[in-house]
Amino acid sequence: MSGRIAISDTLASRLDRVRDDLARTRDPLDHPLGVRFTPLPGARALDAWRRLAASRAHRDLVLYVHVPFCARVCSYCLLSARRSPSRAGLAAYVRALRQEIALVAPAVRDLEVSTVHVGGGTPTLLTPEELDAVLGDVLSMFRRAPGFQIGVEAHPGTSSRARMDALARHGVDRVSLGVETFTPAVLQHVNRADQSPEDVRSAVAHARAAGIGAVNLDLLAGLPGETVESFSASVRAALDLAPDAMSVNRYLAEQSPLAAFGYAPSAADNALADAMLLAADAIIHDERPPARPTRRLDAPAYGAQYVWDATGRARAYFQQDMIGPASVLALGHGGMGHVHGGAFTTAAGRPADYVAALDAGALPDVLAWSPPPRFEPAFYVMDRACRGALSARDFARVFRAPMERVFGEELAFLAARGLLTRAGDRWEKPAARGFHALHLLAFLLGDAPARGALPDAAHVGDAAALTVTGAPDDAQRLLDLAAAKPRAVRLTVAHDTDAAHARDLLRAASSKRVPVELVPRDDAGQYADIAAELPPSLVWCRLAMRAVESARRLAGGATDRV
Repeated sequence: MSGRIAISDTLASRLDRVRDDLARTRDPLDHPLGVRFTPLPGARALDAWRRLAASRAHRDLVLYVHVPFCARVCSYCLLSARRSPSRAGLAAYVRALRQEIALVAPAVRDLEVSTVHVGGGTPTLLTPEELDAVLGDVLSMFRRAPGFQIGVEAHPGTSSRARMDALARHGVDRVSLGVETFTPAVLQHVNRADQSPEDVRSAVAHARAAGIGAVNLDLLAGLPGETVESFSASVRAALDLAPDAMSVNRYLAEQSPLAAFGYAPSAADNALADAMLLAADAIIHDERPPARPTRRLDAPAYGAQYVWDATGRARAYFQQDMIGPASVLALGHGGMGHVHGGAFTTAAGRPADYVAALDAGALPDVLAWSPPPRFEPAFYVMDRACRGALSARDFARVFRAPMERVFGEELAFLAARGLLTRAGDRWEKPAARGFHALHLLAFLLGDAPARGALPDAAHVGDAAALTVTGAPDDAQRLLDLAAAKPRAVRLTVAHDTDAAHARDLLRAASSKRVPVELVPRDDAGQYADIAAELPPSLVWCRLAMRAVESARRLAGGATDRV
């Protein structure tokens, strides 16, 4: 009995510590998860794929093909998108992408691809002939699993009939149109005035005429200048087009171009976005009830994916397999790959560097983050538990170990507190409990990332700036690192009671000639502003955004010419 009590006390302490870490963090990826991408030769990354294929330990494979260019870069964009180069530059990028496919495909020839996602950027900037060539290479050089599907992201203004016909020729099952809003003034505000309602209607019609099985429309609540009334009108305009699926999500300002110019949503802005999401959900369920989800939103959270597909073949969330247990082979510049049991990777440098390497016959260098061994199974448990789909049987199939052996003590502890519930083989996190997805992930990881996630000396030299979030009790190690390799240091002050300690830190930093920027807790970012739960899909998106951010920083943030 005493052993059980000791374990419970230890886990209770861990749960409280993680809660405190998340409450005072500016970025959960830094603190407490400790995510840092560092350079790795492309040849070594390819070796990891060869080892995975040879091991036969994990067979699930997804391809992600990235086209990083847009005619205009929308000011709300969080993805790896850049202003389109010349027509010759796009052709050079396609040539490099096809060369990468030819170099990489043999390494994974024993693996079967379940899904191909083509995203960006704007894949439909490519000509029909270029789309034919890229998709033709993918289909001819990779083995396909039963039930294989292809999804492509598209801009309404570039979704011509010829491009939709090219996609349909290669069996594209789903086109996702980034509509965001039908409100002209808002489109103007966010640098998307090149889209009109007629463009959207034509794009949907072209996709249907080409025979593409599913059309998804993406809407974004909370863009600057939007109102509940105007967004509700956009939702109705989208429903009038009878989409097969629709994503209605919240605009997140952090790391967007608008944020770079100082825009940050206020509490009133967040409340307005809440109202938009709830209004959209009510309109959809009242006017065109979806097949999934049947349940109305209890809280606005970050949005929802609505599906009207009646065949049962469409996924509730098409990109879910990219954030699940599958390995993700990223092709092109700007996507994030994931080797099961290994690293998360993205292409290093700029698109021009990517093209130059492949023109020389070599794979481009990558940036990689190798998480602690418990990260993937912990992420799997977090994702499935938050969606009510955590199965001990499925966990054992993916990780070849019983879930209770890996997380038995943690699961029993959380169940005893009502933070997870169990029904037979299924586990679920109750939606009504204020126990966030990131909280669950960090708790399951235990002490794998060092508290505070401070970098070691090797990492300090890799970055143009050392950005650290943590309490002032980390000050001495922080100062020692920065003094050894001077860098700009950011320290988040967690509580008002830290003010005296913060002054001591400033004095110590001054004596060592180390620059320090103190960031008060009320500037802890949008994580603190939005009380709604951070969904697992957004955790995955944050990892991808961190990869892109790392690539840009190490490339000097320069603009690109391909």
